[in-house]
Amino acid sequence: MNRTLAVVVALLACGLAVSTGATVLTDGPAQPSAGGADSLSEIDDLIAYPHPGPNGVYAGLEDGEITVEISEHTLENASGVSAGSTTSVEDVFILENVGENATDVRIESDVEEIEYHSEAGPIDEGVTIGANDSIAVGLTVDATDVDAGEEIAGTFSISGTGEGASGSGDGASGSGDGTVADGEWYAASVEVDVTGDGDTRYVEITSDRRQAVVEADLDLEIGAGVTLETIELELSGFADAAFEVETVAGTTELDAMADEVGAEPIGAYAVHDATGDGVGTVEYRFTVEREALEDRGAEAVSLYCHGDGGWEDVRTEIAERTDGDVTYVATHDGFSTCAVGLDAPDLSVTGLEVASSDPVVGEPVATAVTVENDGTAAGTASEPVTVNGERVGVVETTVEPGDAETVTVEWIPEAPGSYEIEAGDVSATVVVEADTSSGDAAATTDGTEATDDGSTDESPSDGDGSADDGTSLAAGTEDDSTPTAVEPIEEQARIASIGGLGLLLLGVAATLGILWIARRRRESDS
Repeated sequence: MNRTLAVVVALLACGLAVSTGATVLTDGPAQPSAGGADSLSEIDDLIAYPHPGPNGVYAGLEDGEITVEISEHTLENASGVSAGSTTSVEDVFILENVGENATDVRIESDVEEIEYHSEAGPIDEGVTIGANDSIAVGLTVDATDVDAGEEIAGTFSISGTGEGASGSGDGASGSGDGTVADGEWYAASVEVDVTGDGDTRYVEITSDRRQAVVEADLDLEIGAGVTLETIELELSGFADAAFEVETVAGTTELDAMADEVGAEPIGAYAVHDATGDGVGTVEYRFTVEREALEDRGAEAVSLYCHGDGGWEDVRTEIAERTDGDVTYVATHDGFSTCAVGLDAPDLSVTGLEVASSDPVVGEPVATAVTVENDGTAAGTASEPVTVNGERVGVVETTVEPGDAETVTVEWIPEAPGSYEIEAGDVSATVVVEADTSSGDAAATTDGTEATDDGSTDESPSDGDGSADDGTSLAAGTEDDSTPTAVEPIEEQARIASIGGLGLLLLGVAATLGILWIARRRRESDS
C-alpha cells in the first residue's frame, strides 16, 4: 500500500547574527565549531554541516544547533556586511539528504532582512534534495535600512517533507503532504575508541561527517616527566581512521637528534599502521613536568618530527603553565616519529694560546682557553687543562648559545724545556727558558743542567782544561807542546776535599815523578 509520509522535519531555533560594520555586537560563537551534535532518534536522513569552502567559516555546530555569524570573529579581515547595501554570501552550510528518497526542504526565518537560497532557488519557497544528494545554502542580507555598527540577529528553522520513512505527529510542512515530526537538529556523529595501556595506544575513529575534527585522549607517557595527552585530527570525506601510538627510545634517529637540531630528546613516540586517506592536519598536545626542564625555561621545549630530510622543528606553542608542568600544542601534517626536544648547549674548546711572553722556570705561565657554544641553550663548561699529561687547572665558564668565552689558567714550570698544553681537542706547545736572573744553573725537563745563559753543558768548563766541544785537553811535554785530545769522561769531574789518604797518594805520585825525571836525565847524559 502506498502512503505519503513525512521523511524529515528538523524544526530548530537556529542562531543567526550578522553585523553591519566594524563594530561587532553579536553574542555568537567566536569560532564555528566542527564538532558533533545530537542526532534525532526518529529521523536521521537530513544532516547539516559547515560548507567545506572558505565561506563555511561563517557556519558552526554548537550544542546541537547550527549557527551562522558573519563578523570579524569568524574570519580574519571580515568586518561584517556593508550597511546601506545588499550582500550575498554563497556556500555557507550544506544540507544533505542521506536517505533513499527525495525530500523537500524549507528554511523559514524571523529576520526579514535575511533570505536563504541555493542554486535551485529561494529555500523559503521550498527546494527538493534528491536521495543521497545535497545542496549548498547561502544567504542574502538586505542592510539598506540598517545603520553601520548595528546587529541583525534572529533565528531560522529548517523543515522537510517527503516519502519513504516513518515519522510521528500531525500537521504538514513544505511543498508536499504528509505527517510532520519535530526533533533536535541532526549532525553526523563521530566515534573515537582508544584502547591499550603501558607504552602503546590503539586508536579507531569512525566518522559519518563529511568533515570533522576529532580528538583522541591518549594519556601516554613518552619520557620521564613527559606525557602525550591527546591527538587531534582533521578528517574529510567521511573518513575513518585507525593507528597505533607507541613510545620510542634508544633509536639511531634519536641518537642523531642532538647533532642535527641542537636539542636533546626527553620523550618520543611513533605512529604505526595508520589507515585513512582523509587525515589532514594533526595536533599533538603534550605535557612536560618542570623537573624535566632541567632548570631551563619553558620556551626551551619544541616538538621535532622525523622525515626523509631528518628531524624537522614543528611549530610548538605553550598552551598552559602551572607550578608543576607546562602543556604544549604542536601542529604537523600527517603522522610520523616525533620527539619532544629540550634545547641543549654544544660546548667545545676552540682556542688555546700562551698569553705569557718568554716564559721562564719558576714563573707563572698564563694560558688562555676559549670555549664556544654552538648549541641552542646556555651551558656551563668544566674542561680540564693538562701540561705534559698532568692536570694543572680546570676551565669553568657559562656560555650563552652562539657565544664564546675565554678563561685564563696559570701554571708554574719547574724546569726549562718544551711543554705540551692540552684542553679539549686543542693543544699548544711552549718552550720554557731557565731563569738567568739568579745566576744558578737549573735542571731541564730532560735531566741536564742549564748554564747561566740558558744553554746546557755536559762537559767540564774551559777553565779546567776542557774544549768547547766537550773534549778534554792533556798536558804536553816540553819537547811537544801540542795538546792531545782524549775521549771525554762519562761524568763531570767534581772537586772533593782531600783527606789523609789523598795526601799519601799525592806523595807517592810525586816520588815516582821525581824518580822518572832523574832516570830520564841519566839516560840523556850517557
